Amino acid sequence: MGARLVATVVEPDRNYGHAGVTTKKQRFTYFQKVYGHGRWRKLKGITFVKLPQKHFVLCVDNTGYEASLIARKMYEVVPDQQAEQDDFIRVIDESGEDYLYHTSHFVFIELPVEIERVLEAA
Repeated sequence: MGARLVATVVEPDRNYGHAGVTTKKQRFTYFQKVYGHGRWRKLKGITFVKLPQKHFVLCVDNTGYEASLIARKMYEVVPDQQAEQDDFIRVIDESGEDYLYHTSHFVFIELPVEIERVLEAA
């Protein structure tokens, strides 16, 4: 058995010249030249997205928010960069909605991996 040549018809491209039959090596060289080393791989249409992990806080002081927060209860944090700059965090409280609270009402907690998996699935 001899070696097999893999060829593909490409679309006309002003940078490439003309439409024609190319080998895999020629396409690889072309993509590296046009898009840079490795960057062209991102142009295939498939990507992996790492979703942000859920973060949790423990309420240590509910003064002034007795109806919305329960002391010693764990709450989910909604990422909000603007709020973090002003020492606030966005928390999903007892109403089921997310509201801003000062960070002094909470302590950030790190959970064991097994518990995080269960909570992320919920």
